[in-house]
Amino acid sequence: MSTGVFKLRSGEESRCEDVRLAMGEVLDGVADLTVRNAVESHVRTCPPCATEMNELRAVVEGVKALAEVPPKPQAWPPVEKEIGGGAAKPGSPEETNIWDKFRKWFGK
Repeated sequence: MSTGVFKLRSGEESRCEDVRLAMGEVLDGVADLTVRNAVESHVRTCPPCATEMNELRAVVEGVKALAEVPPKPQAWPPVEKEIGGGAAKPGSPEETNIWDKFRKWFGK
């Protein structure tokens, strides 16, 4: 997934800023091998980055451990009202209208 945005290359010294930017990808398991190795190598020798990585790891593990809570039934009517009614059939004018409202609502 990494595309070199983090400037982490094989054989180069990693800067803390670049390593910190890549930590999320490493913890999510989507970093390519070069980035993962650079982050892990840097963290072994940089106590501040190691601390940050451990804290981020604890947050990621905590979020994964959260139970899935379904929304309360009363949460849907305000959303339905805002988007203009129930589900529209794919390709129908109503579906297009709902997406237009969505884009306007979120400034897209």
